[in-house]
Amino acid sequence: MPNVTITKLDHGRNFIQADGAVINQYQTLTDAYKQVAANHKAGRLAARYTGALNYMRGDNADWVGSREAFPDKPLFQGMEDVKSRHFSNWLIGAERFGQFQKVISDKITPPVSQRRRVRFNEFDGSELDYDRLRAGQEFWRSTRRKAKRAPKTVALFIQVGQLSKRHWSESIWRVAAGVATTVALEKSGYRVELWAVYTTTNQRTKVKHEGDRRHYTTHGVCLKRCNEALDVNTAVNVCAGWSHRTLFFALASCYSFELTKTIGRCNPTMGSTTTPCEADLNLLTKIENKFVFTDVHDEDSAIDQAKEIIEEINQLGGGRRRR
Repeated sequence: MPNVTITKLDHGRNFIQADGAVINQYQTLTDAYKQVAANHKAGRLAARYTGALNYMRGDNADWVGSREAFPDKPLFQGMEDVKSRHFSNWLIGAERFGQFQKVISDKITPPVSQRRRVRFNEFDGSELDYDRLRAGQEFWRSTRRKAKRAPKTVALFIQVGQLSKRHWSESIWRVAAGVATTVALEKSGYRVELWAVYTTTNQRTKVKHEGDRRHYTTHGVCLKRCNEALDVNTAVNVCAGWSHRTLFFALASCYSFELTKTIGRCNPTMGSTTTPCEADLNLLTKIENKFVFTDVHDEDSAIDQAKEIIEEINQLGGGRRRR
């Protein structure tokens, strides 16, 4: 990877672009949990870093969103409790996901391959096959393009971050749209890799120059590889607002003492959520076709973004869009 410095984290990888942008990659959700445990052990979850420990202990739960997400038990009891809730059946998240399923699935067409297929004919063609001629079979060979249903591979990213002025119930529309699109694409024959990403500006203390890429920090957690089944509940929960301010705030403190000399430690103000950059996403996955659910905060906007992404994917698949 030219112009990229790669450093091993406790349970992930750190990329530093030549322009100063920082990308932290976790290949699985399990790796992300292990990294949080390492951060906790190193004392990097305190208020002077990210304050994640306070959220995981239940402080300021209204802002986190856990009071509405889990009305019977709103206060978290640490990372293990947060982890268990990632695998729970969250009624509000499931309802939002369900609202998108029908709207989105009707917009997707199966991917189509236009490969040339060999055909044999008794009377004409472009080449003569002597083995078939001696065997008494049709011996003229020709090729023609034939549309055939074929899998295409795409990577979907859900931006989990949100500004503090936004309520978690606004971002859940974006999350539900991204997860529902993943399910619908796979039912139509696509192969989908799904990522949760948290991209911010001004999250690190070494950043000094306004407007350049040294402001950008991206944390990416792979929720599903192309050959893996999707756990809908877990995907929705991990990308929700209450998870953003626990799991992803905790991941923001992943830098070792040596690494902080280069890029700085996490700024307690946590910076501002922003749209992920393509150059950074290219380091998270090698899949060429990437699409991001980001910067929408209500149902209509989420539906519009999903339709735009699906329209692009339909053109990629080569099929005719459903009416």
